[in-house]
Amino acid sequence: DKISRKSVLGIDMYQYSSLGEFEQTLVPFLFKAMFESTIKLCLTNHRFIFQKYSTERIERNFISTGDGGFLLFDNPLQSLLFAANFAVVLRTFNAYHYYPRLRRIIGAINFRYAITYDKIYTYENNFFGRGIVNNARILIKDNLNRCLIDEHVHSWFMTNLDGVENLQIISID
Repeated sequence: DKISRKSVLGIDMYQYSSLGEFEQTLVPFLFKAMFESTIKLCLTNHRFIFQKYSTERIERNFISTGDGGFLLFDNPLQSLLFAANFAVVLRTFNAYHYYPRLRRIIGAINFRYAITYDKIYTYENNFFGRGIVNNARILIKDNLNRCLIDEHVHSWFMTNLDGVENLQIISID
């Protein structure tokens, strides 16, 4: 089908495999709930940035891995904002304010994030391409729970916003 450049946000639960078997079975439910809450935050608090998105479109652009997944956006700013909102929901969970009983069972959790910007294509309702492959490779190498970006994301921010550093002072204009 159509090949286009997309921003890929990879989200991966850190040390998922070290959880007990029962706790592992609860993670897909928890991740889905956190994902849905993050979508609501983005569409409510960042309407301008996500104006072309609906809950359905975001969910359609998600490739689940159970303990995380890959989410496709038009640009890296959307990926970064989604990751930041997801981190807010995660902090709320770890502070026992979001599904506190589940938090007592699973314990504190951490996620790592990667953002890539590269070619993606669809085939039989699935997504493929360098953007996803490179994102997965970055996630696998990270063991410090960071939000890592590739050189294409860095270039996008430099070209469009004069760098990631300017996010703290940039206005909607």
